[in-house]
Amino acid sequence: MKRARPPGAALLDVNLPGLDGIELCRRIRSVSAVPVLMVTARDAEIDQLLALEIGADDYVTKPFSPRVVVARLRSILRRAEGGDGNGRVRQAGRLVVDLDRREASLDGVPLPELRAKEFELLAALAGQPGKVFTKAELQDALYGWDAFVGSRAVDQHVLNLRHKLPEPSLVKTVRGVGYRLDT
Repeated sequence: MKRARPPGAALLDVNLPGLDGIELCRRIRSVSAVPVLMVTARDAEIDQLLALEIGADDYVTKPFSPRVVVARLRSILRRAEGGDGNGRVRQAGRLVVDLDRREASLDGVPLPELRAKEFELLAALAGQPGKVFTKAELQDALYGWDAFVGSRAVDQHVLNLRHKLPEPSLVKTVRGVGYRLDT
């Protein structure tokens, strides 16, 4: 099954059968920055601290109100998107990426129209400027974790994006690792 886009968030229980939620969260964090909300019956402080230390964004203990869980999930999604709920705009130095309008500008000058994957790549990089993204992380951001695409797909999207940037050097290659956005 091919997913159209990667998940917006993960909702995990600590007490999952087989692979527990803590280990699953650890594995998710090794390849993705997707927001993670832990929902569990374990209410010991040590369990909460462990989950938050390994990368969970929030921790809710049972019993809980479904409305509270939805509100907490919306909150971590707003933070992950870098917005205040009134629009999703990522600013990385001189670069501004408006996720709702699917527009980007550098120093106030609009970039040429970007194809869907070029825009998603730029948005992912702008979400954490200076961070080195592995090719696997970028592939996950562009296609989802279960998509079967060629090993050079991310490289081709980076090349296409660079051709459309007024300053192609904004997207740096980190040899043997991946790419980062320098603004």
